[in-house]
Amino acid sequence: ASMELELAYEFAPEDEFGFADLAREYFNSSANTAETAAPISSTAATPPNPSEASKEKTPLRNVDKQVTPQKKKLSYKEQRELDALPSLIDTLEKEQRTIDSLLANGQLYVSDPAQAAKLSTRHAQIDDELLAALERLDALS
Repeated sequence: ASMELELAYEFAPEDEFGFADLAREYFNSSANTAETAAPISSTAATPPNPSEASKEKTPLRNVDKQVTPQKKKLSYKEQRELDALPSLIDTLEKEQRTIDSLLANGQLYVSDPAQAAKLSTRHAQIDDELLAALERLDALS
């Protein structure tokens, strides 16, 4: 039996079922290994139809080919920033772990509430700084 995979994808919501479920639904409840693998192999082995290539077609699923952008050469300043980011991230993570250990048992909130509030605020700032540093690292890498 052949399977019209594009048609099956068109009518099936993205999160409804996987390939094995698709094979069981299409063939029967006791789909064998070859039938279970059919949807996978047909998506990988089916060459594009040239007559359909010219038609405007919306993707049936969010299966966009991931295009790797060309890496641009970093400027001297950007390269130095990229080189410094891992140590900055390390320093921030160490400081955050130290603050976590100070605030962990709750004793500081009783003995010095002002210091505890200050450390809590710094902890939140470190979260923001870490996020910014990781995003920048991703952008430069």
